[in-house]
Amino acid sequence: MSVPESLRPVPQYELPEALRHLDPMRRYFLDLHEVPPSTNLVLLLRRALTTLEEAVVNFVRLRGEEDVSKGDIELVRCLSAGSMPVAAVAEHLRLSHQAAARRVSDLADRGIVMKNASYHDARVALICLTRDGRALHESASKALEDVLEILCADLLPEHVDSLLVALAVLGQIRPDLTEGDAAKG
Repeated sequence: MSVPESLRPVPQYELPEALRHLDPMRRYFLDLHEVPPSTNLVLLLRRALTTLEEAVVNFVRLRGEEDVSKGDIELVRCLSAGSMPVAAVAEHLRLSHQAAARRVSDLADRGIVMKNASYHDARVALICLTRDGRALHESASKALEDVLEILCADLLPEHVDSLLVALAVLGQIRPDLTEGDAAKG
């Protein structure tokens, strides 16, 4: 099935080589006019991350967690490695202590996390996942796998391999960019 020539928008771009393998109908519905130049890496990465996060939240909601938010999933992912105090949650999520405490309280009220007194210091509450919290983490992890599978279906295998290598390189921590004054500058 092809789209009549009169209904096709006039492309203002050259179709990237990586997308030429897609069938014409699939290419027609891609919003390629919104794709910024490939030299704008920051914008492309932010757009990809936002797309992934929104898709994961939507998939989790479709699986029965209607009131889950992106922030809920971030907090659950943070706690999936084990319990930690609110201050550590705040630092990990880059929130103020008050904002993290409110988010933790909300999730505790919903039965996703629970607060336990620390064995070392009774003044410190350790936050951990409940059974429902672990189920939400599992649902979000499965949703991420499903979303990535769908998104990567439009890519040729060699392009997926190249993307994985590029993301692995970008994901490496460079001490010169994360320590002290270099990170501020």
